[in-house]
Amino acid sequence: MPAQKSRAPLKSSKWRAHSPMTMQGRILEGVARGINSETIRQSVGVCAAITPFNFPGHGAHVVSAFAIVCGNTFVLKPSEQVPLTSEIICHILEDIGLPPGVVNLVHGAHDAVNGILDSPGIRAISFVGSVTTAKYIYRRAAENGKRVQALGGAKNYMIVMPDAVVDKTVANVLGSAFGNAGQRCMAGSVLVTVGAAQAKIMGHLKEEAEKFDRG
Repeated sequence: MPAQKSRAPLKSSKWRAHSPMTMQGRILEGVARGINSETIRQSVGVCAAITPFNFPGHGAHVVSAFAIVCGNTFVLKPSEQVPLTSEIICHILEDIGLPPGVVNLVHGAHDAVNGILDSPGIRAISFVGSVTTAKYIYRRAAENGKRVQALGGAKNYMIVMPDAVVDKTVANVLGSAFGNAGQRCMAGSVLVTVGAAQAKIMGHLKEEAEKFDRG
């Protein structure tokens, strides 16, 4: 297969960002006698994200688009373990013509995090990571009057019903629980079997899971 040619920098005139209807304001007429209600959505200001190592592209920039399209500027502090992905994406944003200062990249560990949490110019923070760190970020940011979205240890229950197809169920359970070495926010960490499903599933699940240890 021939190597692909390098692509020229994208022009900003070819790209548009659109906010959905739910981000728009609205007017309700006649909520009371002689009274109308009008909702106006306004940007917060500077938003920041402190993101984990396991999905450096998705985790870092899934929130940046929402911040930008709503009229905010954005500060990203990616995991110090995987800084390169965010560097590349920021260069792409520069190539397509995003104005300087709209997206800002900050590298570092604890000091960088605390700087974001304490900065009076940053109004809202999004975090994904461990439960312990999420509690710390929520507490310190909230004490500084910031809006905080702190997602910690997001794991899921998987429920298996008696009529489940054994092979497909086992494969899906193993993929969810052990895929990416379990380092996924939506990984299934607890399996709940209903009625006869335990006898059908558990033996086969144990056998397949043990193969990971044997390589």
